[in-house]
Amino acid sequence: MSPKSGIFVLASLMALAATASAPDPAEPLPATVEEAIERCQALEHADPRAAMQIATHGLQLDALPTPGQKASLLGCQTWSNYYQGENDQARAMTFEIDQLTMAVDDPEERLELLVLAASLHFRGGDQVSALEYVYEAQTLAESNELAAHLPLVLGHLAIYLTEAGKFDAAISHLSTLLDLAESAPTASAPIVPIRYNLARALVLGGRSEEAVPHLQWLIEAMQEMGLTSRVASAQSMLARSWREAGGKQASMPGPESCSSRQASYIRSSMIRANWPPCAANRPGWRWPGMNWSRLNILPAKR
Repeated sequence: MSPKSGIFVLASLMALAATASAPDPAEPLPATVEEAIERCQALEHADPRAAMQIATHGLQLDALPTPGQKASLLGCQTWSNYYQGENDQARAMTFEIDQLTMAVDDPEERLELLVLAASLHFRGGDQVSALEYVYEAQTLAESNELAAHLPLVLGHLAIYLTEAGKFDAAISHLSTLLDLAESAPTASAPIVPIRYNLARALVLGGRSEEAVPHLQWLIEAMQEMGLTSRVASAQSMLARSWREAGGKQASMPGPESCSSRQASYIRSSMIRANWPPCAANRPGWRWPGMNWSRLNILPAKR
């Protein structure tokens, strides 16, 4: 799976939740740059066109935005470009965000922008730059006592390492994050995406048997959250895990467990569901990872 169709296309993974909680795009345009940033980031998944309008308005307000504020608004525009298929414009804007990020002195603000730049580069297909930026963010966090940001940074790093085929390193980071999340759950270390990405890295890394308990836990949790397409992906990974662990088909879900929405997702993703139901058997299929840096469950960045 190419980066373009992988991790950061999946900002839509929380489409139901994002749509439910997004502010009304018909509200009056924001009066301040900070308000424009907040509203744009809240709308960029559910309504990219409205987000683009708000970001453009924020850049034209009388109060000149700081480099960090401008980078945040351009970042929102860039995600909106990607969601609307305007990839060339998005890539060009990403390089402008790079320059603005380097002009930010505050370590915390710069760290957040480095993570943003990394995610945008990855979405645009540049894995090398994505890894460089997230490693720089990790160094910044460790050298400036920004421990609260490490879960987010390490989560991104683990996702990029998974896509680069460095599964053992990714599994190590995700295992650490899962221990942290289970001992003290926070918005920056949400358990479901961490466990999902860990299970995915285990399966792709040839350690399917270790993934089984994570996937069983995830299927139940994500059903409760209404993440239908992700449930289908988890069931698919569980099918592969059972096959590789000895083909224990009896423990797999039956046809009645596949909802019509899951079946629709499977058909649209070109997944063959002949064994077991809701399982991906297509050679070379790779399940998209789950990113939590841009989810609506996170607090405002500033």
